Amino acid sequence: MKAFFRGSRVIAAAILCAGAQIGHAADVAACDLVQRSAIPELMREPIKQHSPNRQFQSFDGAKISTCIFFGQRNRVQLTLQEFPNSSLASQAFQTATKDNDFAKFTAQSRLGDRAMWWKGATEAYGYVVVKGNRILSFETRWGDGHDGVGLQEKMRPLVTDAVRAMQ
Repeated sequence: MKAFFRGSRVIAAAILCAGAQIGHAADVAACDLVQRSAIPELMREPIKQHSPNRQFQSFDGAKISTCIFFGQRNRVQLTLQEFPNSSLASQAFQTATKDNDFAKFTAQSRLGDRAMWWKGATEAYGYVVVKGNRILSFETRWGDGHDGVGLQEKMRPLVTDAVRAMQ
């Protein structure tokens, strides 16, 4: 499986790593940041499967959780990374949001401390937001030929709510 951001081992680990659990019940997990009822409209199809886990993994000093909603052909994934401090989170954000062969990034205003909208090589879109010592990746993957038109505007309120819930 290709890493989501080739430039960041931490974000790639959120997708590829199966580490030890280190979370506690009071920790905020990726699935805590979104209302399940909003996902079918975003995916343009019903949820067929959902990974509502509260497991946390550790990689390069970050605590990571993921939440994935699958439709028949499309998916929405949230990845939340918590770093020991905001400096490390900012560093990881900078590394992860450099244009590369897979994704092109555009800066976004009034969303967290810093935010980027990205477009992937084929039918992949999303936001990456850093807020304090946390990074949120809120992404979509489309198997139905979605061209992304209007998707950024449709996702932004969900991402805004997720960033508020990170605090």
